[in-house]
This record gives sequence, C-alpha cells and structure tokens, in this order.
Amino acid sequence: MATVTQDIVTFQNQVTYESFLKKWSVVLANYPIFIYPIKKRRFLWSYYDENSTFDITNHVFCVDEPITMENIHQYSRDFSLETLPIELPLWRVIIFSNLIGSSEGSSAILFRYHCCLTDGISLLQMFLTEAQNNSELIDTDVLLRSSCSSSESADGIEETLRTEMVNETPIVMVSSEQEMAMHPSVLSKKVPKHCGFKSSRTASYWRLICTKKDEPNPLRNKKYVDAPRERCVESRTMDVKIDELGALSEHDLTLNDAILGSLFFSIHSFLTPLLQQKKAKSLHSLLWVNRKGTDLIYTPIQSSTATPLSNRDLTALVLDLPFGRESAWDCAMFMHHQMWLKSNSEEASVIQRWLRYWGWMPRVCGDRCFSSFMYCLLDRSEG
Repeated sequence: MATVTQDIVTFQNQVTYESFLKKWSVVLANYPIFIYPIKKRRFLWSYYDENSTFDITNHVFCVDEPITMENIHQYSRDFSLETLPIELPLWRVIIFSNLIGSSEGSSAILFRYHCCLTDGISLLQMFLTEAQNNSELIDTDVLLRSSCSSSESADGIEETLRTEMVNETPIVMVSSEQEMAMHPSVLSKKVPKHCGFKSSRTASYWRLICTKKDEPNPLRNKKYVDAPRERCVESRTMDVKIDELGALSEHDLTLNDAILGSLFFSIHSFLTPLLQQKKAKSLHSLLWVNRKGTDLIYTPIQSSTATPLSNRDLTALVLDLPFGRESAWDCAMFMHHQMWLKSNSEEASVIQRWLRYWGWMPRVCGDRCFSSFMYCLLDRSEG
C-alpha cells in the first residue's frame, strides 16, 4: 500500500501563494491532523503532539516559473517516493501559479499527503468539500484531473498506480434524499442480484475496547482511550476472488463496500449473541485492529528498519445492528447505507468530532474512483 498520495487540481483562474494562504490557512487550522504532528504511543496507537508549533510555510510552496502540465506530471512521478518529514504534519502543497500550454486552466496545485490522511479526511477531499460548501472560496470550474499513489512491491520494484476521474462530483455531505438519488440501487429496498460473495469475513484481530464506564459516548470527553485487556476477539478471512470484487461496480458498490461489509459481518456474527442477551439494539464501540509486525498497513518507504508510522490501528464505528442478517450481500448493503446515513444526517457533528479526535475515518463508501481503479487492475491482470 502506498505511503504518500498525490493529487493534482487545475484552476481556470490564477492561484498564487498569497491567495491560497488567504483562503485556506484558516480552514486548515480547523483540522488538528493538518496542524499537529502524529506521535506514536503504546500498542502502536497514535496521538497529536499539541505542544508543537505549526508553521504553514513548511507545507505550502509556490513555483512561479512557467510550467506545462506534462512537466507537472513528471515532477509528480519524480517525487512520488519522496517521504514526508515525520516531525511535521504529514502533508504538503505545491502551487504552480503559471500553467502554460494547457486548456485545463491557468494554474495547478499538487497535493502530497501521507496515507493516514487518506482515510476519509484526505487533503483533496477536504479541499473540494469545503469549496463546494463555500463556493466563494474557489472557482466553480475546478477540475480533478488525476490522483496518484506510489507503492513499493514486495520484490522491491517501484510502481505508480494512477486513476483518473474527470467531471466527477466530489464526495460531500449531502442529505439522505440526495444520496438516494445518486445511488438508487444501493439504497433501494429491493434486494439486487447477489454480487458473487462466497463468504464475507475479515482477516483482522479485533478487540472491543469500549467499557461500561465509557457509556454513553466515549468520544464526548475522552481524547485517547486505552485498551487495558482483551474483551472480544474475532479472526476470519475474506473468501472472494478478484473478478467477483470487480463485479461490485455493476451494483454501484466498491471494494470499500466489500471490506466494510465483511467487517460488519464479522462483528455482527461474533457480538450478536452477547448483544441479544443484553437486549441491545445498537453497538457503540471503538474497534482496534492489531496486525502482525510484518503486516503493518503504513510503513515508511525505502526504510525497512524505520519505526512504522501511524498504521491506523483505531477505527471508530457507530452502527445499528439488524438482528437476523446473515448474507454477505445484505451486510455490505446495510454497511453502505449505515455509513452514508451517519455522514449525511443530523449525526454529521459526530463525524466531525471523530475527525477532530483521531483525524481519520474509514474511506467514504461509494467512491466511484475506486471502481475505476479496480477495473484498471482487472484490465492489467487480464492483459
């Protein structure tokens, strides 16, 4: 998996260093993950170093010399494996204020950020979401041209995977009615044809760390939560083929939906007997994914001996449990619907609270860019 993600956005109007800071410095200051470095603590958990001093000049740079889009893409490829300094917040913005020879715009911005910023709170997603909610901050003709991720394969071969999404609507907070209109097949009460799951399980080691003393909402007054002992454990595998995952896009589902559905199925099947005994109808928990030392999600590239940085062991979920659901398809559909409802209803403030406490969440469900990415992988494998 990639360590540094790169996105390029073009603008019809000219963006300068001063105009960017004027419009976005205050917005960025509202997100702790953009202004505080991430530090590790025991159990590989992470927290913000709030004693550090944030200097935006360490993160925003401007190139005033004339440059073409081809040169920007080449620049992006050349620096795709360059790591970000861990003593600073893990993001960087490079402004190209004088874009020439391109019909896409007169300036461009290259976003570079660590993968721990990709899980639902990516710099680009925040930028586009804030722009849509505050149209006066940005030209409405912003075009998302490409997103690039760098990765290093097991045999040491460097690869760059790229996807393109042109004239796509960025993911923003919308109402449930709008979501229904955008994804009718996902939220329809009519059960679609089975998408090909043989079973839905997840190869992870879970620990339920929410105790009675944390009720009703451990996020309300706790910034960090420790896991002093094991309480619930579940370990399973996801038995599904790559072509079956590719078929998800035919139902407006993505790889995210499959993973989230399998996570829910694992939690649901393991905890349902316990919750039924307590006559509970919902699960408010903090789930900690603990992987083996050789299977960390995020590790610094080109440094096998370096300390793993922020491998997102902590995931916050608030779910309503529908007792009786057993099929993988139902679980995936339900998980998709749940995540959208939690993000697009009155509980949006809860989502914001999560982001402020931990800085990341599971990637937003229904991301069509992931469908295109999956098709790209399938085409390569077939070729």
